[in-house]
Amino acid sequence: MQQIQSLKIMKFTILLAVISSIKYVRSESCQCAAYFTSDIAEVRKIYKVPDYEIENCYQTAECHRGCYDTFSRLTNNGDVTHIAPNGLRIAQLACHNYGYDIENGQLGAYIRVCNGPWQYINTANGPICCRNGDSVPC
Repeated sequence: MQQIQSLKIMKFTILLAVISSIKYVRSESCQCAAYFTSDIAEVRKIYKVPDYEIENCYQTAECHRGCYDTFSRLTNNGDVTHIAPNGLRIAQLACHNYGYDIENGQLGAYIRVCNGPWQYINTANGPICCRNGDSVPC
């Protein structure tokens, strides 16, 4: 009887060891956002696209490519005068979402892989100037 009990405990221990050695597979996230920056003002996130899944946290290139393509599509390749689906120019959206007056601001795309640091990937063409939440000529 004791041998059977010992055998059961040994089998259970082996089963636990096998289960704990199996790699837990889960999807990881790639985040994309547009930040508004200038030499004299704070950096502020003004737009975030929905996260998408990547297979692992080493797929920075895939995240970069996906976010670059999304940013290029939304801004017509970085054109701050491009009209967004809501009828506003990209520069106007940036000023409205930023909320401060600014001279020569830049709209940049950034990625974040697996909750790591935000990494710069691209800048829209042309400076953006804002007054009272509206885009104005620089």
